[in-house]
Amino acid sequence: GQLFELPFGFPGIRVPDSAIRAVGSADYSADARIPDDIAARPEDPDPSRSLVHGELITFPDPNSLARLDGLEGYVPGEKGLYVRVLVPVVTRNETYLAWAYALTREAGSYLPGGRWLAKISSE
Repeated sequence: GQLFELPFGFPGIRVPDSAIRAVGSADYSADARIPDDIAARPEDPDPSRSLVHGELITFPDPNSLARLDGLEGYVPGEKGLYVRVLVPVVTRNETYLAWAYALTREAGSYLPGGRWLAKISSE
């Protein structure tokens, strides 16, 4: 993927279509249960593509997706700045599938290293 520094003071990612395994829906319980045919083959991302570094966070309640969608301004089926996508995520030991909020268009400044460092105000 590609990482961007957005003018709002936080990062955003662009995900290539080939990495997207599913797009988020309004059926949060179904989205929380990754179908066996998709889960069985999370597949490592293509090493020739740039990686975006981040944090993997888990939530025990499927309705957390609804709250996160609200936070990110994502409404399934509507156009917006983000779309919730299921993508392979590589940790130190394994590859998982996880939901991420991907930019629907380029925005901000491209960060070629795939890392974002928050700027902390000294005020």
